[in-house]
Amino acid sequence: MTLSYIDAIQLILTIICLFCIFSYIAYSFKSNIKLYKSLSTKCSQTTALNYKEYMTVEDYTAYEKFHIWRFYVHF
Repeated sequence: MTLSYIDAIQLILTIICLFCIFSYIAYSFKSNIKLYKSLSTKCSQTTALNYKEYMTVEDYTAYEKFHIWRFYVHF
């Protein structure tokens, strides 16, 4: 059995195409998991404090960075 050059090139391009599709699926899955974790963390920490208003990204970053939630848990 001999493969012609066209068949070999077609096989290589098919493998590259499948690899690109699977890597895109893996990237999308990882980014969605990361987004879901950040949103669930934001919701659970703010609802634990009964803080019903929406926080901006900058406020929430400061909220996490300085651990403001520790002061509210004790009172």
